[in-house]
Amino acid sequence: MQAIGVVDQSAAGLNYMQDMAEIAAVKNLTELFKAKASINTIQYLSSPGIESAVAIQAGASVLSNISPATLQAAKQYKSLRGPEGRVYILVGLDRQASRALLENAVKTSMQKDPALWQALQTQKSLDDIAADIAALQD
Repeated sequence: MQAIGVVDQSAAGLNYMQDMAEIAAVKNLTELFKAKASINTIQYLSSPGIESAVAIQAGASVLSNISPATLQAAKQYKSLRGPEGRVYILVGLDRQASRALLENAVKTSMQKDPALWQALQTQKSLDDIAADIAALQD
């Protein structure tokens, strides 16, 4: 999963522009990660016949645990300065880091909202459910 951050030329200097572009890229990556996490959670929970409203509530619970600070494992892959003076930075998460972050977000949601997740627990343990949701990432 990857995202790009862009910042216009600034009198503050190149280092400032690179920092701001990286912040923008991580913010964009966070939004992509949130969307993927929500889709995976709802998709997984909808398949065993759980009410869609409950699955959506669980997806929202997972989303509340994801922020730019959560994605500290994001790596900067490339940095370019365009001819117009803009700075472009590409950041991303490899599959293993993405899976681990999603599983951690689901487990945190399970700890913060145990009543919701206990109702969703069927034949699998909560840890197995978290691992299965994260495995949908691939």
